[in-house]
Amino acid sequence: MKWDYSSVTVWGIDQNGPDGEDIFTREVAALAQSLSCQIESENTLNGYQQGFKLLRGEELICQAFTGGTGSAEGSSQFIAASTADEVYPLLQERFPGHGVSRLDAAEDFCGNGTWDRMEAMLTAIAAQHRVSMAPFGEGHRRPDGTRDVTKGRSWYFGSKSSTFRVVLYEKGLEQIAKGIPADPTWVRLEVRVRPSSKAKSLFGQVRLVPFDLFGMSRWGVDIGQQMQGPELTRYKIGSVWKPSEQDKVALKIVRMFDRGLDYLLDQYGTPEEVGRMLYEVKAKSDEADALMPTAA
Repeated sequence: MKWDYSSVTVWGIDQNGPDGEDIFTREVAALAQSLSCQIESENTLNGYQQGFKLLRGEELICQAFTGGTGSAEGSSQFIAASTADEVYPLLQERFPGHGVSRLDAAEDFCGNGTWDRMEAMLTAIAAQHRVSMAPFGEGHRRPDGTRDVTKGRSWYFGSKSSTFRVVLYEKGLEQIAKGIPADPTWVRLEVRVRPSSKAKSLFGQVRLVPFDLFGMSRWGVDIGQQMQGPELTRYKIGSVWKPSEQDKVALKIVRMFDRGLDYLLDQYGTPEEVGRMLYEVKAKSDEADALMPTAA
């Protein structure tokens, strides 16, 4: 497999170093040198105040932004699309504490019957795990019922808002439709990961390879096993807790009185003592309400 897209966040390089040099500009220059690129100004994106693009000839290799605002204050961002397999390993090495907003990996397959085999495998696993599935391209049919094979098909597994999504599509037919010669049996499998805010920093703590992305989901692990790849480490990158009705009531209390609960815990020492005190106060309040005279 190979990296197919990366959006990386790095904190703390949007400032001057001890020698007064702008750290972000220095890092962009070093990255450009490693990639044999020239640097040009880029339109800003995602609320950042400054942007550069790294070009090799006319090809866009990487975008770099800094000057984040709001919750992104203090951060910088590096984005690589089709060149991610070249760029992301350099970012991993250069910024071991980085976070990831999105990371894709892809594997290509060719040969007669490839689409049918991949489609059968993926739809079976998705159905087993009750993962949403959306096919596109089946509408490319002629009046006699035969399919227009010049137009490619796609399957989307997982919703757009999911932290883990898999896409299968006929890459060869997509290229041919653009006038680019390609093998019409070429099928691409993409794994797209958008970690939750709490899991973004996970990616800078481990040195991932593309196949590791299958470990970001239970049903992804099943796909990896079917592809007979190496043993996968399971990573949690989204919200795996589904609160019960009782949990939801407790959450409302916690969110309303979060600081108050922390204060009481500091005063009484243990959660058990806080709970006991709260019920004692509730009992006193109920008793006072019961004794309070009502207006005639």
